[in-house]
Amino acid sequence: MKYEITDIAHEEYPFLRRIRALRDVGDQVKAGDLGGFVESESNLGTDPSDCAWIFDDAIAAGDAYVDRDACLRGDAIACDRAYISKGSVMSGHSRAEDNAYLRGASMTGKALASGNAQIIHDPHTMGTPILSGNCKVYGTIQGDVRVTGSA
Repeated sequence: MKYEITDIAHEEYPFLRRIRALRDVGDQVKAGDLGGFVESESNLGTDPSDCAWIFDDAIAAGDAYVDRDACLRGDAIACDRAYISKGSVMSGHSRAEDNAYLRGASMTGKALASGNAQIIHDPHTMGTPILSGNCKVYGTIQGDVRVTGSA
């Protein structure tokens, strides 16, 4: 096991608990470091070789799942059945909800991926899809795409 769920409750959502690393996770998390908040152990991958992590005050709740070297930072939220994977990074106040799927993507600012949105790194273009600002995505974004502002 790479982390434990502590008794430290989220101030606004007391059903969420802060995580603590039981061992080093990648090169950014040391054993004993506190992480973000989860609703249950099923929100964050437990494989010791997986560097997925929830930092700061970020949240993974509901049936959301973070794994395969992905991370949540800042005040990012993954909820409902969102799946954040393959090195994806969510930061700022970004939010992935419903059945959103991020694979190798970056979301920041107040970006929102909702519904059945898919934000997917395309190995053919080698480009990472980046969403930032106040953009909202409900469909599929793939490849070397930059979406900013109020798109």
